[in-house]
Amino acid sequence: MAQKKKVYVYKSKKPKNHAKVFVIFMIVIAVVLAGVATVIALNGGGASGGSTAASTLRPDTIMDSWQSQQSSLSSQSQSNSSQSQISESTDSSKEQPGAASTHDKPVPESGAVDRSYFSDALFIGNSRSEGFKLYSELDNATYFVYKGLSVETVNTKEVITAPDGTQQTVMNALKQKQFGKVYIMLGINELGWTNTNAFIQKYGALVDAVKKYNPNAIVYVQSILPVSDKKNGDPIYNNENINKFNSLIQDMVNQKQVYYVNSAESVMKDGLLIHEASSDGVHLNKKYCMVWRDYLMTHTVRK
Repeated sequence: MAQKKKVYVYKSKKPKNHAKVFVIFMIVIAVVLAGVATVIALNGGGASGGSTAASTLRPDTIMDSWQSQQSSLSSQSQSNSSQSQISESTDSSKEQPGAASTHDKPVPESGAVDRSYFSDALFIGNSRSEGFKLYSELDNATYFVYKGLSVETVNTKEVITAPDGTQQTVMNALKQKQFGKVYIMLGINELGWTNTNAFIQKYGALVDAVKKYNPNAIVYVQSILPVSDKKNGDPIYNNENINKFNSLIQDMVNQKQVYYVNSAESVMKDGLLIHEASSDGVHLNKKYCMVWRDYLMTHTVRK
């Protein structure tokens, strides 16, 4: 039997796609280069801008950066504040001379002083001045104030905390410390006195004592503040009576050669205490204690 010959079938190989391989190679190269660039950027690779960006993105330095910015802003704010204070101080010193003050007329308006003006000031008064102490924010001043204080009880009632910490009368407390300015406001509690001569004599004696124990002080005697319309109908505590007493006080001030400050005009409208200034028609609320304070700051005497 004849042997069959093997038949070989030749399969042609598919040609390689060189273009596809090249594209894949380029993609790989691009990915590698991008990775290298990222590493260089994160490590601060020489460019100052890249270093700043990396620092901003790193979680462990975000708060440090914020704190640094706040510190810088705070320093700048403090610097601006200091410059502002210097400017205000300069402006204040320019305004200080003001108009000339005389003893026979109320202290005229002058350039505003700052709160440091009251660091050597003493306030003597009744419950109205207690409110001033509470609300005026002049915490650097000294206060001999007490509810019901009068030109008589300044000699008899030991209700004042003296500079040595003990309870003393106003007269005795005056002997313990020297002040640069003394503000006095009394009279509202004395409106019922029928003997007005006794009132003004006792008031004058207090002024004499202030001058004796504080010979270098500027002495301000403040007018009695008015009452509101709802209080004005009282047979004793009314504005007609207050005006009469203020006239007596102003004459006494001229005689004693001290200074009369018409604080009443700062809280008065049409001869009455401004209605919204007080809940009881007599004592000032916080807003109007500050109005009163601002009036004192713009009505001062310079020696």
